[in-house]
Amino acid sequence: MFDLLIKEVAAKFGLGDKAGSILSSLLSLMFQKQSGGLGGVMDLFKQKGLASIAATWLGGGKGLPLGINPTQLENVIGGSLVQEIASKTGLGSGPIGGALAFMLPKIVRALTPDGVVPTGVPAAISQYLASAAGAAPAAATPAPARPPVSPAAPAYAPTPAAVESKGFPWWWILIPLVLLLGWCVVPKPADAPPPAAETTPPVTAAPAPVAQLNSKLELNNDGGKIYYTGTVADEAAKISLSDAIKAALGDAATGDIRVDGTARSANWLAALGQFLPELKSLSGSKLTLDGDDITLDGALAQGDIDGLMRKLKSVLGDKFNIKSVAQVIEAAATPAAPMDDIAKNAAAAAKMDELKTAGNISGTDLVNALNLAAITFATGSATISPNSMDILNKAADTLKAAADGAKVEIGGHTDNVGDPASNTRLSEARANSVMVTLVKLGVNAAILTAKGYGDTKPVDSNDTPEGKAKNRRMAFSVAP
Repeated sequence: MFDLLIKEVAAKFGLGDKAGSILSSLLSLMFQKQSGGLGGVMDLFKQKGLASIAATWLGGGKGLPLGINPTQLENVIGGSLVQEIASKTGLGSGPIGGALAFMLPKIVRALTPDGVVPTGVPAAISQYLASAAGAAPAAATPAPARPPVSPAAPAYAPTPAAVESKGFPWWWILIPLVLLLGWCVVPKPADAPPPAAETTPPVTAAPAPVAQLNSKLELNNDGGKIYYTGTVADEAAKISLSDAIKAALGDAATGDIRVDGTARSANWLAALGQFLPELKSLSGSKLTLDGDDITLDGALAQGDIDGLMRKLKSVLGDKFNIKSVAQVIEAAATPAAPMDDIAKNAAAAAKMDELKTAGNISGTDLVNALNLAAITFATGSATISPNSMDILNKAADTLKAAADGAKVEIGGHTDNVGDPASNTRLSEARANSVMVTLVKLGVNAAILTAKGYGDTKPVDSNDTPEGKAKNRRMAFSVAP
């Protein structure tokens, strides 16, 4: 059942025959009684706020399963479990973590073909573990000892009579017979010896080329938090990749990069800064860069898919194979802006024009004007409503006229409907979406930060529709 997975892990992580031991150890620990089986594992991911990623692993769904990195895996199942598997297989926790994070989504997909998590231990797992354990080899039966061999007696032992013969010396007759026999046996020389055949020196086979991997980067946006894994050829490329991710995504990104000396150079590395910021506002997206193959996956609105694909093609050009396998989700229809939102944005625009005329806008005056605006989103998403784009254009012009040293935090807030963790992720995704839009409009990214507060800072009661509407807001504040 898992032969193909073992081969894939062995090749991808250079683990050889250790890959099977890692899989057996993981399955044994997953399905021991105290672990709660596969259902218990899925519950752990839910408790750590990664339920949306784990849900994509179930069979029967659309799209590819989203990946996780070793840091996320260790955070969920615990470092002690990773160390236990490492000690069982005789490997370090570094390569073990990457292999386990790669295996787990594929194991879940294989065990849930109909999307249902099995209870107990599936028969396929019991059979696989029994087969992997095998039977202990029987002790070799020693071969019976041979009896000592006596020294062979000489073929001929001369008798005294042969040594000391009396009378005629008969052995004289043997001399001519031996000479005659030697003349008959010794080969006669040919007229001219044939020339020795010219020998060809053996051809030394050229060493087999070392198989090379592609440098690879995988990024998953889960509610505005971006998790990544990568493989590059050397330490210098690792540092460059880490710096590029940090510069483009900031604290929204966390992950792990592995160095593999057989990997090819990453020919997309220099261009990352031109399209990675686009991912910050695309919750539910997965972008994979594997050599010259660039693939967008996940669940996104058609407009978001088209926008990112255009950006990738304009930045990377025709030498890359760029494609989308993302699932299209229908964006909610954008209602007309309520009259109070129109009035708020009109007041905000007038105040911003007044500040621009005065010039040298202080941080406090700037955020007071920005907080007059009403910035709205499609229901349940981080997609900014078209009705809000005019005021964001005005806000961008005002931010560009801010006094030197002024810094602004963009805070996202929600009402208390739904799961608090999901509310926090949504608010952070919306704050990031506003920041990315302002940067696209020419605002210096260095003066902006984004943070999601979820439902932790209400400005009104959540007991009424009006109060909830006030709590769903973008709030600007002076950043230190």
